[in-house]
Amino acid sequence: MGAESYRAGSDFRVGACRTSVGISTDEPLREIPRGRRIYIFHPRSWTTNELRAALQEVKRWQ
Repeated sequence: MGAESYRAGSDFRVGACRTSVGISTDEPLREIPRGRRIYIFHPRSWTTNELRAALQEVKRWQ
């Protein structure tokens, strides 16, 4: 199941997989389902400013 399926409104088949979502800071994402644990991945070493920006973005989704 890729990002295209997820954007189309599908969800993971296994219930245990529906409790969290992983996102990457170098890929655009429109929305995150509420109530899930969010794992944020970054392609480089984190800087303080990049971490703050990512956390602010996540707060807007919740």
